[in-house]
Amino acid sequence: MLAYLRLWPLLLPSFFLISCTSTDSGITPEDYQPVLLKLHAMECTHLAAAGKPTRYPDAYSFRSAAFQEILRDLNRNVLAEYESYYQQLADLEFRMNETEKEVYRHQTEELYQQDCQH
Repeated sequence: MLAYLRLWPLLLPSFFLISCTSTDSGITPEDYQPVLLKLHAMECTHLAAAGKPTRYPDAYSFRSAAFQEILRDLNRNVLAEYESYYQQLADLEFRMNETEKEVYRHQTEELYQQDCQH
């Protein structure tokens, strides 16, 4: 037992090295861009139909305004589709490493700075 206790301080740093290594998830923009484009198109459609602006300073503001309009629609199918897109993106983002998340966030902001195509 005493031998195990002596080894523990030697093994502990290796556990940290294993847990802190960043691995490439293999998720590329081609995996999330189609979903992101569909989501953006849906949000644009609802904002335009409500007569709301389709230009906002950032993705968060745009998505907040669009979400309010989608909720006002009260169509279960639309809400289910909207939720499905967000779930797909959340699943992908969960599996991304930090570098991949940075690319994803940057591309998301770029998309939401563009004009809506309706």
